[in-house]
Amino acid sequence: MNPVSNMTAHTNPNTISNAEKAPAAIANEKELSASRIKDATNSEDTSGSRPAKPVMDEYIPEEKCTADTSAVDREIKKLRETQAELKRQLNSETDERKAKELEQKLAQIESELHQKDNEAYRRQHTKYSFS
Repeated sequence: MNPVSNMTAHTNPNTISNAEKAPAAIANEKELSASRIKDATNSEDTSGSRPAKPVMDEYIPEEKCTADTSAVDREIKKLRETQAELKRQLNSETDERKAKELEQKLAQIESELHQKDNEAYRRQHTKYSFS
Protein backbone atom coordinates (compact mmCIF):
# COMPACT_ATOMS: atom_id res chain seq x y z
CA MET A 1 0.00 0.00 0.00
CA ASN A 2 1.55 3.31 -1.01
CA PRO A 3 1.51 6.38 1.32
CA VAL A 4 -0.90 8.36 -0.88
CA SER A 5 -3.60 5.72 -0.83
CA ASN A 6 -3.11 5.37 2.92
CA MET A 7 -3.83 9.08 3.41
CA THR A 8 -6.98 9.04 1.34
CA ALA A 9 -8.32 5.99 3.16
CA HIS A 10 -9.02 8.12 6.26
CA THR A 11 -10.60 11.10 4.50
CA ASN A 12 -14.15 11.63 3.39
CA PRO A 13 -14.60 10.01 -0.03
CA ASN A 14 -16.84 12.88 -1.15
CA THR A 15 -14.17 15.50 -0.42
CA ILE A 16 -11.89 16.41 -3.30
CA SER A 17 -8.66 18.24 -2.58
CA ASN A 18 -7.40 21.14 -4.71
CA ALA A 19 -4.61 18.89 -6.04
CA GLU A 20 -7.21 16.46 -7.42
CA LYS A 21 -9.35 19.15 -9.08
CA ALA A 22 -8.81 20.00 -12.69
CA PRO A 23 -6.95 23.30 -13.22
CA ALA A 24 -9.91 24.62 -15.20
CA ALA A 25 -12.27 23.99 -12.28
CA ILE A 26 -9.98 25.88 -9.89
CA ALA A 27 -9.80 28.84 -12.29
CA ASN A 28 -13.60 28.78 -12.61
CA GLU A 29 -14.00 28.94 -8.81
CA LYS A 30 -11.64 31.93 -8.63
CA GLU A 31 -13.60 33.74 -11.33
CA LEU A 32 -16.89 33.09 -9.55
CA SER A 33 -15.62 34.44 -6.22
CA ALA A 34 -14.14 37.50 -7.98
CA SER A 35 -17.45 38.17 -9.74
CA ARG A 36 -19.32 37.88 -6.42
CA ILE A 37 -17.03 40.52 -4.91
CA LYS A 38 -17.61 42.81 -7.92
CA ASP A 39 -21.37 42.32 -7.69
CA ALA A 40 -21.32 43.19 -3.99
CA THR A 41 -19.34 46.39 -4.55
CA ASN A 42 -21.30 47.42 -7.64
CA SER A 43 -24.67 46.93 -5.99
CA GLU A 44 -24.22 50.20 -4.09
CA ASP A 45 -25.90 53.27 -5.46
CA THR A 46 -23.39 55.19 -7.60
CA SER A 47 -25.59 58.24 -8.12
CA GLY A 48 -23.72 60.11 -5.41
CA SER A 49 -26.33 59.57 -2.72
CA ARG A 50 -25.47 57.70 0.42
CA PRO A 51 -25.69 53.90 0.25
CA ALA A 52 -28.46 52.23 2.19
CA LYS A 53 -27.54 51.42 5.77
CA PRO A 54 -27.19 47.78 6.69
CA VAL A 55 -29.90 46.30 8.88
CA MET A 56 -27.45 46.16 11.81
CA ASP A 57 -27.32 49.96 12.03
CA GLU A 58 -31.06 50.46 12.36
CA TYR A 59 -32.18 52.50 15.35
CA ILE A 60 -32.89 50.44 18.41
CA PRO A 61 -34.54 52.31 21.29
CA GLU A 62 -32.48 52.37 24.45
CA GLU A 63 -33.47 50.18 27.33
CA LYS A 64 -32.66 51.21 30.85
CA CYS A 65 -31.65 48.57 33.33
CA THR A 66 -32.41 49.12 37.00
CA ALA A 67 -30.80 47.02 39.70
CA ASP A 68 -32.81 46.70 42.91
CA THR A 69 -31.08 45.46 46.08
CA SER A 70 -33.74 46.69 48.48
CA ALA A 71 -34.98 43.18 49.36
CA VAL A 72 -31.45 42.09 50.30
CA ASP A 73 -30.89 45.31 52.23
CA ARG A 74 -34.12 44.78 54.20
CA GLU A 75 -33.14 41.20 54.97
CA ILE A 76 -29.71 42.27 56.28
CA LYS A 77 -31.22 45.14 58.27
CA LYS A 78 -33.67 42.74 59.91
CA LEU A 79 -30.82 40.35 60.80
CA ARG A 80 -28.83 43.20 62.37
CA GLU A 81 -31.85 44.29 64.41
CA THR A 82 -32.38 40.72 65.58
CA GLN A 83 -28.70 40.49 66.48
CA ALA A 84 -28.86 43.70 68.52
CA GLU A 85 -32.03 42.52 70.30
CA LEU A 86 -30.46 39.14 71.14
CA LYS A 87 -27.36 40.87 72.54
CA ARG A 88 -29.56 43.08 74.76
CA GLN A 89 -31.52 40.07 75.98
CA LEU A 90 -28.31 38.13 76.62
CA ASN A 91 -26.81 40.95 78.67
CA SER A 92 -29.91 41.22 80.85
CA GLU A 93 -30.54 37.45 81.20
CA THR A 94 -29.79 35.88 84.58
CA ASP A 95 -30.90 32.31 83.87
CA GLU A 96 -27.96 30.32 82.47
CA ARG A 97 -30.15 27.94 80.45
CA LYS A 98 -31.90 30.81 78.67
CA ALA A 99 -28.58 32.61 78.25
CA LYS A 100 -27.15 29.54 76.50
CA GLU A 101 -30.16 29.41 74.13
CA LEU A 102 -29.75 33.10 73.37
CA GLU A 103 -26.02 32.55 72.65
CA GLN A 104 -26.89 29.79 70.19
CA LYS A 105 -29.46 31.99 68.43
CA LEU A 106 -26.97 34.86 68.38
CA ALA A 107 -24.28 32.63 66.85
CA GLN A 108 -26.75 31.49 64.19
CA ILE A 109 -27.73 35.08 63.35
CA GLU A 110 -24.07 36.18 63.20
CA SER A 111 -23.28 33.28 60.88
CA GLU A 112 -26.18 34.19 58.61
CA LEU A 113 -25.09 37.84 58.62
CA HIS A 114 -21.56 36.80 57.71
CA GLN A 115 -22.90 34.87 54.71
CA LYS A 116 -25.33 37.53 53.49
CA ASP A 117 -23.67 40.86 54.29
CA ASN A 118 -21.26 40.95 51.34
CA GLU A 119 -21.16 42.14 47.74
CA ALA A 120 -21.30 38.67 46.19
CA TYR A 121 -24.58 37.87 47.96
CA ARG A 122 -26.00 41.26 46.96
CA ARG A 123 -25.06 40.72 43.29
CA GLN A 124 -26.55 37.21 43.25
CA HIS A 125 -29.85 38.35 44.75
CA THR A 126 -30.28 41.65 42.91
CA LYS A 127 -33.52 42.08 40.99
CA TYR A 128 -33.04 43.56 37.51
CA SER A 129 -35.77 45.34 35.59
CA PHE A 130 -35.65 46.72 32.06
CA SER A 131 -37.69 49.64 30.81
